[in-house]
This record gives sequence, structure tokens and C-alpha cells, in this order.
Amino acid sequence: LNEDVIEAAIRELKEETGYEATPDELEFLGVHIYNFPEFTLEFPTYRIYLNKPIDVQFQSSEHTDFKWVAPAECYAMPHETLIRGLPELMNSVGYAH
Repeated sequence: LNEDVIEAAIRELKEETGYEATPDELEFLGVHIYNFPEFTLEFPTYRIYLNKPIDVQFQSSEHTDFKWVAPAECYAMPHETLIRGLPELMNSVGYAH
């Protein structure tokens, strides 16, 4: 694909939730880089505020085990069940324990 980071974020948001965002809705929070012994993860990170709840629509072919949790619940989960670097990323963007 020949898409920029914002296009990729909008595409992923639609694929993962069904919500069709526009570039002006995204707030850039920075690029967060985490070095692990076997690889490096780079997270270009955006936030979006919604004016009303949306009906999240998952693609069952992409999701087999998921649940919505509050930040505190996420921090309490075994880290090996999460995306690598997620707790560190949440700290970086202001979701403290």
C-alpha cells in the first residue's frame, strides 16, 4: 500500500470498528517507539473524540478474542495477553494506572 500514516489510521479505525473518520477528527499524540530484544515497535498514535456513541462493528474474520476494558482493567491484565508495548503506550498518552 502507498498510504500515509493518517490514511492508515483512518483505514484501520474503519476496519476495526466500522467508524469512518475524517483527517480533521484525528489528534496526533506523537510517535512512540519501544525497543524489545527481538524487534522494535513504532506506534504513530492518534486520538479521536466522538460526539456520540457509535455502534462498533467488528469484522469477525479479524477478531476472535476481544473485549472492551477501562484503562485500569487493561493494566491489571497479564501483559502477555496484550499487544506488546500497549501498557507503556497508554502511560505515554496519559492513561495512568
